[in-house]
Amino acid sequence: MIGNKGETEYYSWVMGEFVSINTPVEHVQGKSGEISAGPAIDEDLAIWPLQQQGLKGLQWLLPR
Repeated sequence: MIGNKGETEYYSWVMGEFVSINTPVEHVQGKSGEISAGPAIDEDLAIWPLQQQGLKGLQWLLPR
């Protein structure tokens, strides 16, 4: 478990197993919608434009 000095692995609940921090992993780069960042992040990104529209609609609340 990570947290104590010298420990090199942690339990990944998503993967359901212990993962070593020394294992090389592929780093994927891309734009939103082209690749997945995982279900939770993808869902957050999907609703973001609607949230921004809602914030713009509240401009009348701001002091002038």
